[in-house]
Amino acid sequence: MKSETYSPSVDITGYVVDKPLEANYEVSVRGRGEDHWSVVLTGSYYRDRLGRTRKDIVPVLPGEQPVSVATVLDPVSKRILIFDGGRGAALVDLSDPDNPAFESVRHVAEFRPRSGRPEERTIEGYTCFALRSSRSKIWFCEELDEALIITEAAGDRETIYRLFDIITKDPDAGLFDLPGGRTD
Repeated sequence: MKSETYSPSVDITGYVVDKPLEANYEVSVRGRGEDHWSVVLTGSYYRDRLGRTRKDIVPVLPGEQPVSVATVLDPVSKRILIFDGGRGAALVDLSDPDNPAFESVRHVAEFRPRSGRPEERTIEGYTCFALRSSRSKIWFCEELDEALIITEAAGDRETIYRLFDIITKDPDAGLFDLPGGRTD
């Protein structure tokens, strides 16, 4: 039987170790009201046992060639890499451990279950519970230590982020390196 005790807040953006996974994700942004519009972006998400994460996305803009972009957050080497996967060029490398930009990406979000037992839902075969803020609802999975769905309403738009096709295995370590064996 599941415990009736829940943590008062959940760190949804910290570094998670020993819980590797691979998944696809989708970000859907919709305008509300008279000016209805929508944009959907898809990509892949990876997290290894060391807490390194990678997000790949291929934005397709009208009239533009698709470009593969990858973002790697590496708490082990204290680097954030953003590179064009198609060309293999590193765009940003914040490897200076004293650079405050690295720590700025790690913050604790204060989402709390409402009083009493939080709402539960099964998503992708995992039990999740709802966390809320004034503008957001997060379906958080304790087993994966990951938010599987995040909805946020801000002004005249709604954003939905979701993970799907989740596999709990260590991704290829090469996904977290600069392309072409570069070290700079």
